[in-house]
Amino acid sequence: MFHFGKVLTQVILKPEYSPLAWENKEIRPLNQESFRDFFLIQCASHIATTINRNISTIAPYRLSAYSSGSQTFLALSIHHSLFDGISLPQIFFQVEKHYLHLSPNPTASTSDILECISTIDLAAAKSFWQKYLSRYKWSHESLLSIRPSNTKRLIQPFKESLSSFKKVAASQHVTVQALFTCAFSRLLALQVYQRTDVVFGVSCIFGI
Repeated sequence: MFHFGKVLTQVILKPEYSPLAWENKEIRPLNQESFRDFFLIQCASHIATTINRNISTIAPYRLSAYSSGSQTFLALSIHHSLFDGISLPQIFFQVEKHYLHLSPNPTASTSDILECISTIDLAAAKSFWQKYLSRYKWSHESLLSIRPSNTKRLIQPFKESLSSFKKVAASQHVTVQALFTCAFSRLLALQVYQRTDVVFGVSCIFGI
């Protein structure tokens, strides 16, 4: 579920039309930092453009495994419509199964999903969301009128273990991904755009 203008839209991917968008590439030996620079400069923009221009005909994500000497880097480029605390772990789980040559989990058929959706009381849902969003002020302003000439990045190693973040997230009844997304969006909104609201997309890079 995601927001375009004043419209809330739900995306359902049909398994038979959304195969795992995976590709393997051989590149020169790189360490983690130099691979990050390589991917952001030479690959990320092209992948994002391809996803956005073909959003109606191909799955809105790309998985690329880069073999670099003795290391393998896995890069996930994903449209923001799929970036949430429920969908993302499912994608990672399926990727792991594919990588280990294990059978994928069974998926619900499109007809079952649509049948479930058809049982929703639309009048009750409409009444709920109208009441819930009645005081929300929709923004009509552009965040930036001029694009920056280059990408600005800050790399800050964690001072705490991942388990400590999991404990904080669990205490608030949210996922770790939701916790990190909230922190990132707050910094982006207040430190970069000087706003209280912001919409953003993401590319994730992992070393294997």
